[in-house]
Amino acid sequence: MKKLLLILFGITILTDSYGQLFTPNQIDSIDEKMDYVFSQKEYFISLKEKEINNLKKILPSRDIAPEAQYDVYIKLVNLYEKLDLDSAMHYAKESLEVANKLNKTEWVTLSNLLLARHYSSAGMYVESKTILDKVNSNTLAENLKRQYYFAQSEYYSHYAQSNSQHIYFSKNEEYRDSLLNYLNSEDLTYQVLNAENLFFSGEEEKAEQVLLKLLSTTSDEQIERAVIAYTLGLVYRKKGDSELERIFLQISAICDIVNGIRDNASLQSLATYYSKHGDIKKAYKFMEAAINDIVKCNVRFRTIESASSFSSIYYTYLHKVTAQEKKLRISLLAISFLSLFLIAISIYVLSQKNRISKIKAQLANANKNLKQLIKDLNSINKDLNTRNEDLKDANLIKEEYIAHFFDLCSEYIDKMEEYRKHLNSLAKNKKFVQLYQELDSNSNIEDELDKLHERFDQIFLSLYPNFIENFNDLLKPEEKIKLKSGEILNTELRIFALIRLGITDSIKIAGFLRYSLSTIYNYRTKTRNKAAVPRDEFEDYVAKIGSKPLKY
Repeated sequence: MKKLLLILFGITILTDSYGQLFTPNQIDSIDEKMDYVFSQKEYFISLKEKEINNLKKILPSRDIAPEAQYDVYIKLVNLYEKLDLDSAMHYAKESLEVANKLNKTEWVTLSNLLLARHYSSAGMYVESKTILDKVNSNTLAENLKRQYYFAQSEYYSHYAQSNSQHIYFSKNEEYRDSLLNYLNSEDLTYQVLNAENLFFSGEEEKAEQVLLKLLSTTSDEQIERAVIAYTLGLVYRKKGDSELERIFLQISAICDIVNGIRDNASLQSLATYYSKHGDIKKAYKFMEAAINDIVKCNVRFRTIESASSFSSIYYTYLHKVTAQEKKLRISLLAISFLSLFLIAISIYVLSQKNRISKIKAQLANANKNLKQLIKDLNSINKDLNTRNEDLKDANLIKEEYIAHFFDLCSEYIDKMEEYRKHLNSLAKNKKFVQLYQELDSNSNIEDELDKLHERFDQIFLSLYPNFIENFNDLLKPEEKIKLKSGEILNTELRIFALIRLGITDSIKIAGFLRYSLSTIYNYRTKTRNKAAVPRDEFEDYVAKIGSKPLKY
């Protein structure tokens, strides 16, 4: 696999205000590595799943001792922990069952603590708290006390994020402090937790120095590196250094992806960063990946974190795409007019060229080619008549569309003016709550979209009044479309109406109708399968409806 260079993190920070951790070349290298690793995300997941499957192959063996079986279950719990919470909980329960059968008290406690941790991650707070309340921490061995305080810290962290109450954040900090007492100060986990404590207690400078040192001694394959880089991102966010914030969030995301971790905060934070800095395309890409990871891993507290961010990014992305589509439609319209003009000139030039050639031929050999000339002229006249009729039809359609376009524009201008006056009235009367509700609501947009589709249906059927009948003629008898009461066109007919107008790109159709791309593909595929004509030629027949008699 292609290896991209990582920068060295032991670089001394310059004392002046222009000191930098990275050179421009190093920043470019991190950007390239992020893009490459993100593109290979599923590959890294497959590596972890391969490791898991190799472990699972051991379990069916009849020769495996219960003690070895327990060890395999615990390893599976740890591998699934940040990948698939449901599977992690399943194997924690399996290990608990084996521990109970062997009557191993410490093993039972360890399995229960692991189960409690995963319950809290999955939002099962009652189940998690029930287990933790049954554990007597005073009687635990030192290694189990570490697990106990870790489980308690995670429980209150997840619970606090679900209800935003300060008391539970304080509880999380208390248990995290207790956990530090049972960790070796030379241990990487201790150093990472200690650096986090420094940051959250307001000692950003100390936290920065410790974290940079830790980052320089770790590699992408160590999961702690993701936490170290993420916390550095938070440090530089607080300092207002947005470029370093982005770089360290990228490093964190790279580590998460390389280690096959779906329960991560890095992709979501990157999405929020890009949204804040106006790169909506990247924001949407990373937020979509973060949401997919959350759903597949079933991490409920991450869902709560990402809900508001994803909504904001999604609507910003949608508005940007809509604006781009509007510009594209205008450009296509201009190109269409120019193309028609060029076609007309080409036809005229070609016809004149043919006429001159035929005149020369007639002068050279008038008697010999007289009959052939008459035949050729008749053929040309017939072709020109056909083309003139086609142009006449096209001009009529164009004129009617232009009339509807100006009518629709005028109508929307009136509506915008009424809405502006309404909002101005609310503002003048200081009805700010109602004004905010009006601005926050998207019901007007949905109503206008419905009206736009209804207007489209009316305009289209005014141009092609026999479209539904002709469309049904292309379908098998048992598959003919029957409209519901009050419907002008349904979704299926509307998709193929756009195809009749020459809009064949599923992305554009999806944008106009506000459906997903997969929904448009499914409609087109299902309808082709219902065709009475050859399915590969079905859309060609649709494109000819209303222009000439259909033959099939």
